Amino acid sequence: MKAKTLRLGLMLAIAAFWQVPPLTAGEFIERQRETATETVVESDAGEMLERPLENVSAVFEDSVESSEVPEIMTVGLFRNMYSAAVGNCYDGYSCLRENCELPRPEISGCASDCCDNMGIVGSFGSNAFKGISDSGAESNFGLVGSINAGFVPERWSDRGIGFQAGGSYGIYDFSGRTQSVDENSSVQEQFFLTFGAFRRAQACDRLQGGIVYDIMANDNWGTYSNEPFLTQWRVQGEYLLSDANSFGITIVRRDHGDDQLVGPAIPGATAIFRPVSQANLFFHHRWSNGADSYFWVGLPDKQRPGDAPGSLGQRILGTSFHVPVTETMGVYTTGTYMRPSSGPGAAGAAEETWNIGMGLTWFPGRNSESPSVAGNCNMPYMPVANNGNF
Repeated sequence: MKAKTLRLGLMLAIAAFWQVPPLTAGEFIERQRETATETVVESDAGEMLERPLENVSAVFEDSVESSEVPEIMTVGLFRNMYSAAVGNCYDGYSCLRENCELPRPEISGCASDCCDNMGIVGSFGSNAFKGISDSGAESNFGLVGSINAGFVPERWSDRGIGFQAGGSYGIYDFSGRTQSVDENSSVQEQFFLTFGAFRRAQACDRLQGGIVYDIMANDNWGTYSNEPFLTQWRVQGEYLLSDANSFGITIVRRDHGDDQLVGPAIPGATAIFRPVSQANLFFHHRWSNGADSYFWVGLPDKQRPGDAPGSLGQRILGTSFHVPVTETMGVYTTGTYMRPSSGPGAAGAAEETWNIGMGLTWFPGRNSESPSVAGNCNMPYMPVANNGNF
């Protein structure tokens, strides 16, 4: 009798833990008779009893199989968060990753999209920047739109290898510039192009990175309203500490520069334009609400344009945030500051360099966020170039 009482108590406790309605005594006895073995054991009182079930979960097999994800976890950001926690490999809002292995690996890896090998993100927002080309005059404010696409070939999808290409167009200084020596009533226009390849971390992988080539074209740029055409290489590597944190390095190497006449104010004078080579260490954090953030600090190239002596900047500081609002929309902010080598005053003001932007993002693939710093496998890994990394 004591043995039966203990078994019934154990079953009720397990039922309470799983939040499954407990069986009545009659149901329990009937279920036990159907599933118990024929072997019997002798109790302390000398009674012959059926052997207890070796696996009590069999009693609740039907209820467990019919259990569902809690309702609060099936909408919005909670869905990926819940899936990452329980390890069912839920990817985005329409697909499931195949061949999922449990328990969940230490590093989940990028979230794959089995419906589409291409991922696209568009953005539109405001941007302000100032650089050495402005010669200490006023900064530049305008509007910028961009699109960036990633593509992962089917045969390389299991390795996380893909390609990316994107571009942006910006228009600034709608009312002209007071210090411009030529075309001071014309707007300033900028084009950026970025293309390259990347590899995102798969499950249990800790390394990911990419390499891109950036192109910058200008019209009415800076104090002298020049049209320089500049190019650079950008390489980034990242080590994943967990699904939420990683750190890495971004190296920028200047490629093509441009020499142009500065305008009618200084006949025959030539201005030399070069991208700023730099190296930045960054920390990447994915917040529990799906927000994505980067913080970086770096050093610029010590060589001034035209091989002039001295250094252009001392250090670089920057940050960027992206916060998903819906499955298809989000908001972003970014800021970069390069501290000049010259002290405060006319020289320091002329060399001060910064870039600030904010706006909206659009994800037509309904994948505005992912559950890991590894990101979504089919999305471009590196952002389109801007005035903060040139």
